[in-house]
Amino acid sequence: MKIIRYSNINAFLDENLEFLEQEEAANNLLIGIPRSILSGQAFYDEINLYSIKDEQGDVLFSLVQTPPHNFLIYAADLISDQSLLALIKELADANIQTSGIIGPEELSISFAKLWQVQKGHSWRINFRQLAYQLDNLKEVSPAKGKLRTATPEDFDLIFKWMIDFEIEAMGNLNATGNEKAIRYKLKHGKFFLWEDEVPVCMAGITRPTRHGITINYVYTPKAFRGKGYASNCVHDLSQLMLKDFQFCSLFTDRDNPTSNKIYQQMGYYPVSKSLEIKFDRP
Repeated sequence: MKIIRYSNINAFLDENLEFLEQEEAANNLLIGIPRSILSGQAFYDEINLYSIKDEQGDVLFSLVQTPPHNFLIYAADLISDQSLLALIKELADANIQTSGIIGPEELSISFAKLWQVQKGHSWRINFRQLAYQLDNLKEVSPAKGKLRTATPEDFDLIFKWMIDFEIEAMGNLNATGNEKAIRYKLKHGKFFLWEDEVPVCMAGITRPTRHGITINYVYTPKAFRGKGYASNCVHDLSQLMLKDFQFCSLFTDRDNPTSNKIYQQMGYYPVSKSLEIKFDRP
C-alpha cells in the first residue's frame, strides 16, 4: 500500500481518471473540479489531491479537496481501515483542515470514525445524496413557458436565487453568494432560466467530464411552485446537453421523494448513494 500526494492536477488525472471513470456520473465532483480548475472555469486558491495504491500500482482510493471544504472520496471497493488510517495520519501531519466528507456511504462512515479517532472531531450525517444519470430522455407533462440561457443582465436575479437555494436546499443559513463565480458562469452560458412571461425557475450546468455533464442549482421560488416549471426546465436543459454529451448527471436529497420521483419520470436513474458528513471540533 502506498499513499501518493500529487503536486499538480495533470499528474492526478493521469493516474486516477480511469479509476474514477468506473463510475463517471457518480464521481463528477472528483473528476470535474480538477478539470474545471485546469480549464479556468473554477476558482480555488488551493487543491489537495491524494490516492492510495496497492503493491501493483493500481489505484484503490482517490481524494480531492479544495480547502477548507469537504474531502471528496471514492473507492471502488471497501478499503482497509489500516490504509484509511495511514492516509488520515498523513493528512493530519500536513495540517490539512476540512469541514467534512462527501463519498460513498460505507466508505464515508469508515473514514469519519477513523478521523474522529485521529483528530478528536465528532461527526454527523448532514445530507443523504443520490447520484443520478440520464442516457435517454422521457417526455414530461408540458408547462407554460420556455427555456433560455441566462445572460449577465440576469445577475441580480440569479445572485438572489443562488442565496435562496443555498439556504433552502443546502441548509447554509450564512449563504452570501459568490459574485465572481456567478458572473463567470453567466458570461459563459452556464445558467438557464425557465421563463413564463417572467423568470420562474433556474438551473445550471457544471463539471463536464469526458462523457457527461452535471445539472445543478435547480431552484423555483415558492410563489412559482406546483406548476411543472422545474421538471420542464430540467427536461429541456437535459435535452440540450445530450446533444453534446453521452449522459447528464445530477444529485438529489435522498429523503426528498418529490424531486426523486420527478427526475426518475424523465429517465434519470440512481447510480450511487453517498453521504455528506460534517465534522464538529471538540
